[in-house]
Amino acid sequence: MGLLNIFRGWKNATQTETADIIDEPVVDPALFMDTEDPGVQASSAREEEAGRIEKFLRVDYEWYGYSEGYATPSADFLEVKLRTIRNRFRTEVDKCLDERRVDISELKLHRIRMKGISEIIQKEIEEKLGHLESEVQELERQKVLSVDDEGLVSCPVTLYRLGFMRGVERYNLEKLLAPSTGLFKQNFGK
Repeated sequence: MGLLNIFRGWKNATQTETADIIDEPVVDPALFMDTEDPGVQASSAREEEAGRIEKFLRVDYEWYGYSEGYATPSADFLEVKLRTIRNRFRTEVDKCLDERRVDISELKLHRIRMKGISEIIQKEIEEKLGHLESEVQELERQKVLSVDDEGLVSCPVTLYRLGFMRGVERYNLEKLLAPSTGLFKQNFGK
């Protein structure tokens, strides 16, 4: 019986220790302090939007082409995938265009509100508007060029096609030419 009392005493001691720990409130100091600059959130959203096309261009299209060419060696499949790359590029360009146009309209409204207050502010707004409008023109030009696989989309299309051709070549070597050498034949019961 003495052995059971030892365990009961240990259980009661641990319950009191955990009760003492739970009773102490812990307050996170970050709850009351701003650790980030207020402009960081706006700039990170802007960087995400600005990097939209850059992210699209950074994809390893050659690897995707290689793996898909090996898995599906078909000219029709290649054309569908190239059309998909072009369409995705145009979609990303359209999203950037929409965002630039919203920025332009907001700046124009801001210019109207600031009219007559400061000549320097007016010039800064005009400069920013000019920059945004030139970005819109360049994005429109890239969209038109993408129809003929030119401009920024030419690199992803070319890399995908190159990878696809290498994947088909590898498929042909392994599946069509290698079995005829007898390397992969199995002798069952012969």
